[in-house]
Amino acid sequence: IDSSQGLSRWINIDPPEIETDLEDLVEKGILLRENAGTHSLYRYSLCKEYSSFISNLFNARSFYEKKIAELEKEKMSISDSFTREIIREKGKTKTIIENMNEGILVLNKESRILTINSMAMKILAINDGAPSGKNIFTLVNPGEKRGLIKLITEKENGTHEIKTEENKKKNFYKVSISELRDDSDNNIDEEERKIGKIIVFNDITMEKEMEKIKNDFISMVTHDIKNPLNTIILNSTFLIEKSVKGKKDNIEKFLKMINDSGKKILKLIDE
Repeated sequence: IDSSQGLSRWINIDPPEIETDLEDLVEKGILLRENAGTHSLYRYSLCKEYSSFISNLFNARSFYEKKIAELEKEKMSISDSFTREIIREKGKTKTIIENMNEGILVLNKESRILTINSMAMKILAINDGAPSGKNIFTLVNPGEKRGLIKLITEKENGTHEIKTEENKKKNFYKVSISELRDDSDNNIDEEERKIGKIIVFNDITMEKEMEKIKNDFISMVTHDIKNPLNTIILNSTFLIEKSVKGKKDNIEKFLKMINDSGKKILKLIDE
């Protein structure tokens, strides 16, 4: 129940304009007019068909509100599942990176750490428990490790073998550098797509030391074997050349066998 003055405040139309429409609705039997002092009050005069129509409208509204609530609940459930899946996949990726034998380091353009695993922290001697977001140069102590990071950040994409030296100790690292790109937006230019570097590296100092030991060992063994072998070959060659031709004994034959066998062993050593 309301008056034309009351309705005008709701719909922001002058009362005289509303009164014309209200009187029209009174004539059609949709509204009833009641006098209340200087004002007239209007209320619905619901005949059966209007009552049924309004009832259906409310029922439909209730039905769709229920459906919307169900859809909102389903949407929230899907969103929660999607969020859980993202967290699960992120956890898997973190576990994989953390358990890799290689050191993984991801830097942005300002050399701030986006991702680093424990192997990379060990190689770079980083002891900070929460390195993400910090500049790599502030975490690495001056000296060899800082020089290593400087070399890495200056290198082009690809695989490199880097050697550093501190206190007369040589260290070797195998480093793979690739570009970190943002390909989510097609409207940005090529340079803006480059947002950092992905660095994968191994400390191969021990492998290099083992390789040197192996090479030294092989050189020593081959030298120690080749010296007496060369003596055998040279002396047997001399005896073959000096042996008397046409003799019935097998001296020349045996010397030839010694000489050929010595040459075969020498060939194997050289290979």
